[in-house]
Amino acid sequence: MNEPVRVVITGGTGVYVAMNGKVFLWNNVRKNRDKQVFENLQKTVE
Repeated sequence: MNEPVRVVITGGTGVYVAMNGKVFLWNNVRKNRDKQVFENLQKTVE
């Protein structure tokens, strides 16, 4: 439950995907089925 709350507080308006302690914009994420993880489509600074 902490991930959605953190996104609402810090992320602003929009649609997000929160999985396994990571938060992604809905239009910048895909699931890598080989690795079984979600990944950014574009490289971002972390």
